[in-house]
Amino acid sequence: MHSKRLAAFPTVLEGAARAHEPHRLAFYLYDLASFFHGQYARGNDSPHLRFIQPDNGTLTAARLALVQANALVFLMPHVRADDVDVLSQFRNLFGGTGLSAINVIRGIGVVLGSVLAIAAALTVANVVRLALYARRDELDIMNLVGAPRAYVRGPFVMEGVLQGGFGALVALIALGAAYLALHARYLVPLASVLNVSAIHFLPVELCVLLIAGGMAVGCLGGVVAAWNR
Repeated sequence: MHSKRLAAFPTVLEGAARAHEPHRLAFYLYDLASFFHGQYARGNDSPHLRFIQPDNGTLTAARLALVQANALVFLMPHVRADDVDVLSQFRNLFGGTGLSAINVIRGIGVVLGSVLAIAAALTVANVVRLALYARRDELDIMNLVGAPRAYVRGPFVMEGVLQGGFGALVALIALGAAYLALHARYLVPLASVLNVSAIHFLPVELCVLLIAGGMAVGCLGGVVAAWNR
């Protein structure tokens, strides 16, 4: 849809600036103008596709808003930094909706991540509880002879840490395999559509952080499971 092409303008502009490739913006504007002209010209043969619909004010207003959006995009490369009116219109058109959508997506991601982290911690806790139950006689003997609680709980907490780290590592390996499988067929065309140089896998620092986070979640599950021993 043309509205999606328009909404991609901030991403194209940012990508062109970061990659120092201004021709991306020229290609984008050319494609946008060609598509808009074709959409407008189709109204010559099909009256219901014309931008002005006398019997439908809502549709007319929506299509005129689309025209305004195109005008703002075409004018943006020539706008001065002190042109407050045009810049404010552009921010209202793209900034508010885009930022709100991004914030909603981030909020959903945080909620889902929190739920999955809690679920992982509970899963590790249940596994550690099973290990505690299997070794209950040995633990009772250790408690009778006065073994310190840290000595009794420590191995089970470490088991939770190892399970959490191993689970995160397996998840990263699966994600990497999916990335390699989908890269040539889907991700390269997607990068072209999004006007970015390439879609890369997670950086090493983030992978290490994810494994450390899995170990921390596993540690929490192990502590919860071994707390009453």
